[in-house]
Amino acid sequence: MSERDAPVLEAPREALLELVRPEIRAIRAYKTPLDPLPIKLDANESPFGLPDAVMRDLAERVRTIPLQRYPDLEVRALKSALADHLGTSPARLVVGVGSDESIGVLLTALARPREASAPVIVVPEPSFVMYAQTARVLGLEPVSVPLAGRDFGLDVAATIATIHARGAVLVFLASPNNPTGVAYRDEDLLAIAEACPGTMVVIDEAYGAFRPSREGRPASHRRALLPHTRDRAPNLVFLGTLSKIGLASLRIGWIEAPEALALELDKVRLPYDMPGPTQVLGAAVLGVHRAALEAQIAAIVGERDRVVRALASLHRVLRPIPTEANFVLCEAESASRAAEIHAALASRGIQVRAFRTSPLERHLRITVGRPDENDALLDALAAIGA
Repeated sequence: MSERDAPVLEAPREALLELVRPEIRAIRAYKTPLDPLPIKLDANESPFGLPDAVMRDLAERVRTIPLQRYPDLEVRALKSALADHLGTSPARLVVGVGSDESIGVLLTALARPREASAPVIVVPEPSFVMYAQTARVLGLEPVSVPLAGRDFGLDVAATIATIHARGAVLVFLASPNNPTGVAYRDEDLLAIAEACPGTMVVIDEAYGAFRPSREGRPASHRRALLPHTRDRAPNLVFLGTLSKIGLASLRIGWIEAPEALALELDKVRLPYDMPGPTQVLGAAVLGVHRAALEAQIAAIVGERDRVVRALASLHRVLRPIPTEANFVLCEAESASRAAEIHAALASRGIQVRAFRTSPLERHLRITVGRPDENDALLDALAAIGA
């Protein structure tokens, strides 16, 4: 038998697995149900599709994209549209594939994988799971600070103390927070930034569009805190996304940071990460079709408030936690009762988010749906509690 014809010996599977870092093998991959139920209220998406006239215009725009060519490396049109939308400079923005890539860009820039001890980030608990998950994947150590009380308030003193004690390089503060829906006070976020000048304080406003309006505009931590980044809190960085307001499939997220930092972070972003259709459609929706999104956001807020009021009247079933997002976290009397309600809703074709571990094992998270979907949810909960 010639060398060419000799069989290829496959390395033992376990030997290959041993090459994978132990912290990767210890975590679970992010998963969602592959076959959602007819009424899908578990993923914090917008329940509304864009109007037919808007979709026809977007389809025409996609038709002209040269799919054989790479997309714009600098994401210029989309970045310009985002800058106009935010009232900022394109040079301050790093655009990414949803919030997930933005989180990865920040953590990759701060990771120091060859040092003996991993850099530490601080994350409230519970909060968006991808903060800690991405940190572990990239070789950073996530340290959690429990949120306070049954309504999951931000523990400012404990957060500051943990940052100082662990020498954290970054803290993620999502407000409104996922999965609690709770929005924190501007002065508390500023206090953390001022008390920890050597730490990057990242304010994630993925759900900011759903906060109650002030002076005709949704409340915004970014708008309130930006003036302080010149002197009191230059360590503030902001995250945003279009996924929650009706463009989840386009996967558009961004970081807003001082220009010098944005320049460094942009080095981490993978080349050609933003597909051409995403760039073209995102710029169009933020520009000429922005009013359609605004109308849908207003409809979601109205439905959210109606659902929360109705849930409060069903207090024997679930207790709604005050929310400023497009979902409501509800507390059952026990973990077993939460599991029963989750199963009963599923039997009626209604999918909500359940949790298995503390401190959320007795909670369900319910995304705001269309009026008919919300009616079906409320009717089902009333029947369950009867």
